[in-house]
Amino acid sequence: MTYEEALDALDRLYAELPAFTCQQQCQASCGVIVMSRLEWVRIQRKLGYKPKGKPTLVCPMLKQGRCSVHAIRPTICRIWGLVDMPLMRCPYGCIPARWMSEEEGYTWLAMADTISQQIYPHAEPSAPAQGIPMDKITAYIDECKSNMTTAGTRS
Repeated sequence: MTYEEALDALDRLYAELPAFTCQQQCQASCGVIVMSRLEWVRIQRKLGYKPKGKPTLVCPMLKQGRCSVHAIRPTICRIWGLVDMPLMRCPYGCIPARWMSEEEGYTWLAMADTISQQIYPHAEPSAPAQGIPMDKITAYIDECKSNMTTAGTRS
């Protein structure tokens, strides 16, 4: 598989996602963006430089409150608001044509990585722009889940 064929495969995968009308109010939800190596390289080539963020939870591709790579945003950004789980639901009331299950969300991420592995066989998904290792990302997600559970028991 060539690089261009891999991009075509990614685009076909993206085209199969449920329809979703975004109100463009969710910028505060753009945090650590874990993506496949193929998606990262695509972004670098599109921008003409390697985005560098600070090791924070803010996506470095946000420019003036808008996604600077929206047309080629990675899978995690595309499934946000489509997956029926608290961390992935849009807090602004956007509803997809159909909800994806949590399992489906993970399957879509794995499918994008499988395509990437055809070009970059030893590259693990990561948050390259922020330089945050996967163990810290996982810990942060676990902390968010814990906070949501705790908040739910208080109400």
